[in-house]
Amino acid sequence: MWSIPAPSSSLAAPDSATAVSPEAFSKDGRKICVGDCALFKPPQDSPPFVGIIRWLTLHKEENLRLSVNWLHRPADINLEKGTVLGAAPNEVFYSFHRDEIPAA
Repeated sequence: MWSIPAPSSSLAAPDSATAVSPEAFSKDGRKICVGDCALFKPPQDSPPFVGIIRWLTLHKEENLRLSVNWLHRPADINLEKGTVLGAAPNEVFYSFHRDEIPAA
C-alpha cells in the first residue's frame, strides 16, 4: 500500500517501492517514469503485457496507480476473417485502449 507522509516530502511506500515525483517512482531499485514502456505480469502463464505509462495518480486509499496505453502483439490482434496481418513476430502495435492499474 502506498502512503504519503506529507505533501511537501517525497512519497514513501512499503515493499521496496518509493515514489520520487509525480512523474516518476522507484520500484525494486528501478526508476519508472511517465512515458516509459513496461512489462506487466499477466494473470496466467502467458507472455507479459506491454504498456506505455501515461500518468501516475494517488488513489483515494493512497495507492499509487498507473494510467497505461497498451501495445499489442500480432497474435493478440483479431482481424476480419481472411485478412492477413503482415507483421514480424517481435512487432508490437500501439493501442488507444487505456487502463488505470495499481503500480504494485
